[in-house]
Amino acid sequence: MAIVSNQNIFNLLKTVYLSGISNNKYQNSPVLTKIKKESWGSGKEIKYSAQYGNGGNFSSDYGLLSAISQQGSVNGVRNLEWTATQGYACGNFDINMPEMLTTAEERGAYMKALANKMAGCFDGLSKTLAMYLYGGKYGVIDKLQADVNIATTGNTIPLTSAGAIKLDIGSHFVIASAGAADTALPSSNLLNTVCTVTAIDDESVTFDATNAVQAYAGDYIELYGARNGTSVQGIEGLAEIIPSYGDRDATDARWTNYIAQTFRGVDRSVSPTRLAGQFVKAAATGSTRKTDALVSLLKKVKRAGGLNNQVIVNDEDWDAIGQELGIQANLWQANNSGSEKNRFTAGYSELATAFGDAFIGRTVIDPYATQGLAYMLDSDDLTFYDLGNVGKVTGPVANDQLGKHDIESVGDQGIGDQPGSKINIEKLFTITEGAKGSYGPALEIAAHIYGNYVLRKTASCGVAAI
Repeated sequence: MAIVSNQNIFNLLKTVYLSGISNNKYQNSPVLTKIKKESWGSGKEIKYSAQYGNGGNFSSDYGLLSAISQQGSVNGVRNLEWTATQGYACGNFDINMPEMLTTAEERGAYMKALANKMAGCFDGLSKTLAMYLYGGKYGVIDKLQADVNIATTGNTIPLTSAGAIKLDIGSHFVIASAGAADTALPSSNLLNTVCTVTAIDDESVTFDATNAVQAYAGDYIELYGARNGTSVQGIEGLAEIIPSYGDRDATDARWTNYIAQTFRGVDRSVSPTRLAGQFVKAAATGSTRKTDALVSLLKKVKRAGGLNNQVIVNDEDWDAIGQELGIQANLWQANNSGSEKNRFTAGYSELATAFGDAFIGRTVIDPYATQGLAYMLDSDDLTFYDLGNVGKVTGPVANDQLGKHDIESVGDQGIGDQPGSKINIEKLFTITEGAKGSYGPALEIAAHIYGNYVLRKTASCGVAAI
């Protein structure tokens, strides 16, 4: 409807465009931003050592102890050496001359095409690194909640919110399956199909697939390209450093098969709690089962020296913990005096429970953390060793709210208006020749990350299945 009826005057009016691009994507992982970043330097691998036992060379009778020691049946101090190799993650986009020319000035575009695409690349790559942090080198996104017959089009399956937040429209994923419900590991064989997300919500995803297949509850939804054939190219994360497969049940083949495999050159089955972290499984029933599990895990990690540990939980799990403790009923603080009458604030003032004393100030709520698992670790110990310049991708960029950057603040990262083919730009980018379109050639710009997560104090960290 036009409020000016005089057509001659109406012809003078312009359309008003508001400046800027709003960020309507979900936040990034608050844990990822804070993780220490260290230079790998160069070379093929990082080695680091640990001592995990004193041996049995102690007694109150030297003669007996010496005799048995000389028989070789009692070993002394236990040391081991870990070997970490680089994993890899990348993000890319095309840019062509018409895109650059038509977006060169503010009067013709909301922002420059290169900067806009760069913002998407950084954001997506950061979220991919968060996926590897929690899902491990196979790129685990989530697990199937029930058996499903996957058709070539129109599939919809439920996901946890932690799984949904790692996907976007256009994301590609594959499914690792052992052929029966609740038997798969991330390393299980991939089904012969590649899935493409067509629609997404907080707790479900709709997708098409290249082939119709049968999948099962407990099968793993994994990032397409995290492995290529027998080559696993992803980045190792907490799922491997502090594993919880099969709830560490000695009767569950998932756990026994997994822990029997060497990790970074070490056989952890000789002492899983010291070399693969502490573990607690919440009771099947009880009004405070999740809370009790976290308190039990805290006891275990403190016993092993985890004095400065943080607790990392998914936001849905934190909500459930709050319900167990009745925290939600105390969130709303009325203020009905003076000029502040009828106003209120929302927030935590004090948790008058043992749980609050133990955990307040050390809890990090991360929507990317695997739902149903809570990690306890020393944040100063968790480090990402990087060959290049990962800090450019994961560092906060002009944050306008928690974990979200302003789209325009990312910029073109110094590539400029006349990019040319080259590699190792800022130890991060490559620019190569892309597709030849009807209106000229394109360049493909890619950001590359080579590195791995390292957590050295394995005995004093842990995971709880809640």
